[in-house]
Amino acid sequence: TGRLSPEKGIMVILKAWKKLNKPDWTLIILGEGQQRQELEEFCHFHELKNVDFRGYIPSKETLKVMQNATAILVPSQWYETFGRVVIEAFACGRIALVSDLGALTELVEEGETGLCIMPSNVEAWVERIQWCADNPIELKKMGERARANYLRKFSPEVNYKQLVRVYDQAMRSHVG
Repeated sequence: TGRLSPEKGIMVILKAWKKLNKPDWTLIILGEGQQRQELEEFCHFHELKNVDFRGYIPSKETLKVMQNATAILVPSQWYETFGRVVIEAFACGRIALVSDLGALTELVEEGETGLCIMPSNVEAWVERIQWCADNPIELKKMGERARANYLRKFSPEVNYKQLVRVYDQAMRSHVG
């Protein structure tokens, strides 16, 4: 689960959620951190009763939440070094909506395995989240492509083979 701090961009999502005004939808926020109280106060003030703060939950439970989600939102406002949550989303057959920054955009193929969105642009997040709701068939196809991408590039078996290759090359260069 994530860290709730300003650079993670959760406030951008809450502002978008407020504009979407879909009381029958639920936004689940996982993680703990310094910003949690501020985020909860924002929800209370704006009467966003469909935001569920789950706090820290173990990895297995996180994956269950992801498997039941429509899409995974990663609104980081800074450059992430690697988007593990994106890979987890792909493993669950879910697309990722990510900030158009750094490593996140290297993991997501725009329109194929997810959507890249300007980090602080609330209206762009509103449009893309609404697009997900309006296009369930395409969303399912994208989720299938995301899962295939995971199996091709990031599964434990693939990572093991890559690690063995790296060690093998290191041993050869050291011996030779």
